Amino acid sequence: MYDFYRSKSEPDERMAVLKGAGLPSHVDPDDWELITGISVRSPEAYVDVKEDIADRGFSYFKIV
Repeated sequence: MYDFYRSKSEPDERMAVLKGAGLPSHVDPDDWELITGISVRSPEAYVDVKEDIADRGFSYFKIV
C-alpha cells in the first residue's frame, strides 16, 4: 500500500509514498533509502499517512 523511506543523514526522519510511486521530485534520492518491515499500523507511522499522501503525494514524519 505504501513505501517507506529513511533519511540517510537523519535516521529518525521518514517519508511514506504510495507503493511504487518513488520519492517526490523535491527530495534528492541519494539522501533517502527504501526501508521494509513497517506499515501504517506500525508504531513508527504516527501520522495520518492517508490524508498527507492524498493532499501532498507524500507523508513526512519523524520518529520521536
